Amino acid sequence: MELPNSYWDKLASRYPRYTDESIQSDARFIFGVAEDFGVDFEGKNILDIGCGTGTLAIPLASRASKITALDLSKPMLDIFEYDKETLNLEDKIDIFHTSWDDFIIKDKYDISLASMTPAVSSQEQISKFINSTLTYGIFVGWGDFKNNDIIDELLKKHNTLKNKTFGQTQRFTDYLKAVNIKHDVKYFQTSWSDSYIFEDALDYAISHLERFGVEPDVKVVENILLAKIKDNKIKFTTNAQKGVVVFKI
Repeated sequence: MELPNSYWDKLASRYPRYTDESIQSDARFIFGVAEDFGVDFEGKNILDIGCGTGTLAIPLASRASKITALDLSKPMLDIFEYDKETLNLEDKIDIFHTSWDDFIIKDKYDISLASMTPAVSSQEQISKFINSTLTYGIFVGWGDFKNNDIIDELLKKHNTLKNKTFGQTQRFTDYLKAVNIKHDVKYFQTSWSDSYIFEDALDYAISHLERFGVEPDVKVVENILLAKIKDNKIKFTTNAQKGVVVFKI
């Protein structure tokens, strides 16, 4: 299920940036899997679909010739633009505020990348992704689980089981198998924590419950969060599985 723009815009202020330690660890793993498959980023023209705040584009910029990055969320792109200018990467990265469906491919790219984005979900979107690259493509998606200690407790309190909203990596590899495209896939586990003051934690919790189709009982949410406060902050810890798929045309 593709989430509305408002969800991603709201998430932008607390979305990790390229300096986040967990993101840096993930990026090293992703690039390593790609390089093991034969991908060489040096001097390449790279497309980054659903780039968010530039968590992969920025570390790749020192190696690539040019990166074309696109995303639907303007607030996320505003953060990306700020970091791009701060790092003097204006000549290396072109950023476009657009959906993948609306983006026009004028020339194919040496490498196309889509990481943790719902923009490449349908068969039509996947096909467009594959056709955008001259040589290699890199896809990063959820594996079989994503567990958040407080959100899972809130879902249980609302008598709701988590829907199977994950498994994007498996669905992507199934498509590649169906069209006989050579590829490799590696799974890894990652974890991160976010700490918020009560008001921001409440907003975070409610938005995630709504993402699972739950009508939040605000009083229940508030009571659980109040019991979690430590040093005026509420800490959410997430453990998840992600998958990296690298393919060659």
